[in-house]
Parts: sequence; structure tokens; C-alpha cells
Amino acid sequence: MEYKYLFASFAPAVAYFFSFVFLRLWSKYRDEWHVLGFGVSFFVAGTAIVHIGILAPAYDMTHALLFHVTCHVGLIGLNWSVAKRVDATPPFTPMIGWAMASTCIVIVAVLATDDAFYRIFAVEAALAVQYGIGMWGSQPAANTPNRGYNKVPYYWLPMVLLLVSPPAIYFVEGAIDPASYSDSLHWTTMILLAPLTIVVLSTNILLTLSDDLAQRIKHAHQTDFLTGLPNRQAFEEQAEALFAEATAQNACVSMVLADIDNFKHVNDTFGHHAGDDVLSVFGDLLRTNVQSEHLVGRVGGEEFCIVLSNLNERAAKLLATQLCVQFASRSVASCPPDQRFSASFGVVERSHGEGQAKMYRHADRALYAAKHTGKNRVVSYSQLRPDGMADDPECRIA
Repeated sequence: MEYKYLFASFAPAVAYFFSFVFLRLWSKYRDEWHVLGFGVSFFVAGTAIVHIGILAPAYDMTHALLFHVTCHVGLIGLNWSVAKRVDATPPFTPMIGWAMASTCIVIVAVLATDDAFYRIFAVEAALAVQYGIGMWGSQPAANTPNRGYNKVPYYWLPMVLLLVSPPAIYFVEGAIDPASYSDSLHWTTMILLAPLTIVVLSTNILLTLSDDLAQRIKHAHQTDFLTGLPNRQAFEEQAEALFAEATAQNACVSMVLADIDNFKHVNDTFGHHAGDDVLSVFGDLLRTNVQSEHLVGRVGGEEFCIVLSNLNERAAKLLATQLCVQFASRSVASCPPDQRFSASFGVVERSHGEGQAKMYRHADRALYAAKHTGKNRVVSYSQLRPDGMADDPECRIA
């Protein structure tokens, strides 16, 4: 008898082990609340198995309901974590509603018959339905990349086991005496399958979370932390892909190079923290006004670059002018309220299949002209005189 319960303790031990793994992982990434949810869910699952596999002397009303409710609490937490991870809205109303309705079904099953099979089937079928609700509720939110789990081990395997194992075991074993449940074939099967299911489920989740971590590290490596925009390396890689696509489609491409005016003076006068805030404000302005089909990044200290797909020089210059005007009207919290800042812009349209590097040089020449003919202005490459300057008075931003 002692060996039997020692064997039964393996399943909750596995659940507690993975609970510890998830909680340890969450301690390193406190903003990932779904990881905490996984840890709590597996702890609750282990506790449910301890109750029904070791502590419960019989599958009577009290123990059936305790096992049922505990499992639903853990499963609701698990489904919440999956939905949270893909930015979906957790389906709390149907999950809690079904947990309450299925509790009534379990009570009826216990009162209606002395055969524990019907109680077991009511509990496990209700859990299978709860899995189905979770599957429905864990679809990624609109405009969110599909970062879902492999649904075979996460949903289908537990659902199939919960629905198929009770009837299959009943076919072999027949009626189950609630008072001697721990001696039944179902008890033995549950103790065997529970750790296997937990390992498969936990491994699937951990593999998915490891992919999340890899993506997070990659994003951090490719993102400028002050502005949230792609850094130079990431920008150039993405720009190459955009140029290749434009070449394949014979589409026009324009480039805008922007540089915040007198930035050293900002740092010297107001401090580097104020300079960081100015960069952040300008980056936010670009991110807000440049549509997602285009590309914007921080390519230097106070220098930013925009690649515009399917926009000619005139349209690119119009966008740059709007950005120039808007930035000149923005205030920065860490600077005096009446302090305003400006930026200069160089614009160029691709011609003769030019590459990114050559367009950048042309945009840089236009930006140089904007800087040396008054700043706070937009100059296009086509405006440049042979001496590299531009004298179009309409470029000046009042």
C-alpha cells in the first residue's frame, strides 16, 4: 500500500517541479504575467492530483467536488495565461459559467448513481469542455502576430484523454465502487497518464516561452531603447528587404534623412537627460506619423532615417514638412515650457535603381544643405545647386 501512494506522488511532484520552473522564470521577467499564471496553474494541478490520488479515500460527493473545483481553478488560470500571452481577452464569463454549471452536473451524477464511473466521466468531460473554451478564447488579438502554442499537445491531447479514457476503462473494468476508487484501474491509469500529460504540456509551453525569450532578446538587440525605433543595424537590414521588394514591383522609393538641430547645445544647456527626452519625443513623432508600410529608424546620435515605399519625392517632402512643423511646436517635459526645438530634413527619390547606400548619400547631401541654409527646413536632393546648397525659400519652415 505504501508503495502505491509513493508511486502516486510522482505525478504531483512533476507538476510542482514545473510550477517551480515557471515561477523561477517569472522572477526574472516580472512583466510577463502569463508566466506567473502558468506557475500557479501547475501548482494547483499538482494539489488536485495529491487530493484525488493520495488523500481521498473514496470518490464520494466531497472528494469529487473538491477535485472538480480545484481542477477548474487551475485550468481557468492556464487558459487565462495562454490568452494573456497572445494579447487576447480571456473568456472569463464562459469559463466561470461552465465551471459553475458543470459543478451542478457533478452533484447530479453523484446523487444519481453509486457507480463512480459516471462521477468520473462528469468531472473529466467538464474539464475537456473547459479546455475547448480555452481554445476558443486564446485566439490572438487583431493585428497581433500568431504567437500561439502548438495546439496538439496543449489542447487536443488532454481533451482526448479526458473524454476517451473513462469510457475505455469502463469498457474493460466495468462499474467502479466509489469506496475503493484507489484500487480501480481508472486510478492506476490516471496516475500513469497524469505525469506524462504534464510533461508534454509543460514542455510545449516552455518551448514556446523560450521562443518568446529569443524574440525578446532579438528585439532588444535591434531596437533603440530611447525611441523604441529600429537601430541602425536593424534599419539597414529591413531597408534592404524593402528596396528588394520595390525593385521587384518596379515601385518608387523615397528616403528622408532627419537631424535634430543644435542637439549638442540642448545637452550642454539642459543636460543629457533633457537630450534623451528630446530624442524620445522626436522618435514618438516619427513613429506616430509614419505608416506601418514604411520604415523609420534611428541611425545615429540625433539622426533618423525614413524609407517610404510607393511615395515619390513630392509626397516624401510633404511628409517631411509636416514632421518639421509638428516637431517645432512640441514641448519637452524636462525643458522650460516655452522652449522649442527643430529638425532639418533631406529628401531624395530613388532613380535608376539606386541602392540604399547611394540614396543615403544623396539624402545626406540634401540634409547638409538644409543645415547650412538656415536649419528647421526641408531640402530635396533635386533642389541642390552645383555647389551643394539650395536656395528655395519655400523650404524654410516658419
